[in-house]
Amino acid sequence: MFKIKNSARKFVGQFYRLLQQYKKSKQVFNPLIDLSGYSIRYYSVMQQRNVSEAQLMQLVESGDIIKVDNLIAQLDLQQQLNEINRQYFDLDYEQLSQIHKLQSVEQVFDNSLNAKDPIAALVLQSSILHCLLQPHNQSSYLELQPDLRLHLPCAQGKAKEAYIGSKMGRGKINPHGQHKDTWRSHPKNSLNVWVSLNEDYAKNGLALLLQNADYHPKFSANEREMVPA
Repeated sequence: MFKIKNSARKFVGQFYRLLQQYKKSKQVFNPLIDLSGYSIRYYSVMQQRNVSEAQLMQLVESGDIIKVDNLIAQLDLQQQLNEINRQYFDLDYEQLSQIHKLQSVEQVFDNSLNAKDPIAALVLQSSILHCLLQPHNQSSYLELQPDLRLHLPCAQGKAKEAYIGSKMGRGKINPHGQHKDTWRSHPKNSLNVWVSLNEDYAKNGLALLLQNADYHPKFSANEREMVPA
């Protein structure tokens, strides 16, 4: 009897969470921002040249990485980002790159938790992805909770690395090592879209490996990240 009741509670809990997620998804996808009137400039990392939208999926499937400079500005989304930043971080969009000088690690952490999946941020993210993927796919599936990452300078977050990792997960505020997303239960045919919210350069960006579909590096079972061969 106990097992039956316990299973019933578990089922009800799962059903409730799915119902809440369904309601939230309706809120996100009904008011998508119309970005169809914008023309985006695409750049192939492998070919070192600008490419047309019609070439994108073929290039991506071949292991290429596609760059879009100033995507937020190209889609004229500064105002929407400014509203989200003001609401959750009490900063203007232009101040985001200086957040480590304007707020403590604790403030950034608390605000990041609150900003993990607000409707406005999910609408903005989903609108961008719809704009990028809609010309190439009839339908696309997004993560239930996409990653918002505000990386602080290593020296600033190092002392609180274990705490941040235990409460939020590694790599959300503090960096983590190189890995393949399939090790973390992502589908093998998934696409990564990384949108930089402020200027990125060699010391604050990320490393990407071209043509890595057949690359099977060693990894740590505990850390689930690459280890030296």
